[in-house]
Amino acid sequence: MLELFATIAKLALYVGSFAGAGVAFAWMSLGRRLGRSAEVAPKIIAMAALAMLVAAVAGAVILIARLGGQVDTTTLSAIWETPAGPAIAFQLAGATLLLLSARAKGGMRTFQLAGGAVALVSFGLNGHSASIGLLTGAIAFLHVCAASWWLGSLLLLREAGRVLPEADLALLVRRFSMFAIVIVGGLVAGGTFLTLTLVDFERSEWLTPYAQALSMKIVLAASVLGIAVWNKFLITPRIAAGDGRGAQQLSQSIGIELGLFAGVFVATAWLTTFNSPHA
Repeated sequence: MLELFATIAKLALYVGSFAGAGVAFAWMSLGRRLGRSAEVAPKIIAMAALAMLVAAVAGAVILIARLGGQVDTTTLSAIWETPAGPAIAFQLAGATLLLLSARAKGGMRTFQLAGGAVALVSFGLNGHSASIGLLTGAIAFLHVCAASWWLGSLLLLREAGRVLPEADLALLVRRFSMFAIVIVGGLVAGGTFLTLTLVDFERSEWLTPYAQALSMKIVLAASVLGIAVWNKFLITPRIAAGDGRGAQQLSQSIGIELGLFAGVFVATAWLTTFNSPHA
């Protein structure tokens, strides 16, 4: 039962940190092209930060329960000496920064970027990738930064498809595509590197529970990429042509992408709780 609660807490942490940091990153990069669709950004960031705070506290409570349930200096010291302790500290600090800066304007929005980055540092400190070494931990951090930007951009683009005129939406999609080529390319490269690092193919690793769960995650992520390609080559030209259907089709497509993102989060939470690449 404790492992199930840990999986749920991780899922909430993934959704909160990726959505909060991602919207902050996307809001800054897409800028004025967002127009009225940016009005939803503070609300998403605040809600995501709250989810992250709750998840981080729940993770700490679960960790204490695993160590015997005693809240004393010995237990707290033991937690801090593991990667999980600093990771929880970064999660709490990042969530607090995001929450306090959710409605920041102008130069103060730098605190949003800082909050998002601080929250995502935890993924480079704790987990299967971080356990291998500094390089894989750093690549894991950059990998989740790219993924969070993509998720945040999708959340804002979906709102843009609802509130922006098609001409303005076309300019926004064009700006998004400029960033996406580089960022999503880096996301794929980082994911490939981490997979090759974590999986020992010489052991017929794909027969293990870890590899099976990882393969499910990869299939879901590849599906998200496939829909992104569909958007790029079929829906984006319709938006640029102003045929009146592009915005609705984009919103529907993004809805499917967000559903697949949720599947990736569920698979990752399950993978990191119940399986290990070293088993």
